[in-house]
Amino acid sequence: MQFTLDGTTIITGVVCALWAIAFSACGIWVARVQGDARDDRKAVAQLREDFAAFREAVAKEYASRDEVKDEREETRQLFTRIDARINELKDYLIKADKA
Repeated sequence: MQFTLDGTTIITGVVCALWAIAFSACGIWVARVQGDARDDRKAVAQLREDFAAFREAVAKEYASRDEVKDEREETRQLFTRIDARINELKDYLIKADKA
């Protein structure tokens, strides 16, 4: 079997090498993006847990006091807005994962 090195062979080799490099770079990029998405989901889950613990602590401290009734209502509304924002972040991350 004889091997000849002509222009077509060289061009084919260069194109294949460039294709392999591009394919590897895309694979690395996809892995990085998926890792970032996983980290973001973990961060949002941790935020939800921390917020739930904070809400429990506030509820234990202020639930029985009548003198802070207005503040309690404001705090409930604030917690509702924060919960809504956390849910928006979670939904955004889920939508970004599907895209």
